[in-house]
Amino acid sequence: HSGLRGKALELEQLDVPTKAQVRAVVPAHCYKRNTLRSLSHVAQSGWLTGGCMALGSWLIPMRLVALPLWIIYAVVTGTVAMGLWVLAHECGHGAFSDCRWLQDSV
Repeated sequence: HSGLRGKALELEQLDVPTKAQVRAVVPAHCYKRNTLRSLSHVAQSGWLTGGCMALGSWLIPMRLVALPLWIIYAVVTGTVAMGLWVLAHECGHGAFSDCRWLQDSV
């Protein structure tokens, strides 16, 4: 028994930190936008996603026997491509760059 007497999932207001409390413990440099670094993440994510796609199309035959490989390929490539989605998501929040048109372009 956990000793929580059925209250493990009860949530009270004091259990959730305020926005100010969270901001107080996150280092200030985490809130500064760095366009060059952001663009390097786009390049890295693009290259990795493209590389996965190229390797899959060149190395895995289009045969039923290769289905397990295609499933693994889909999981790996989808996970890698998620990086591009995360970067686009950050653009939507205005966290990618101070340059608005660049964020809108990405």
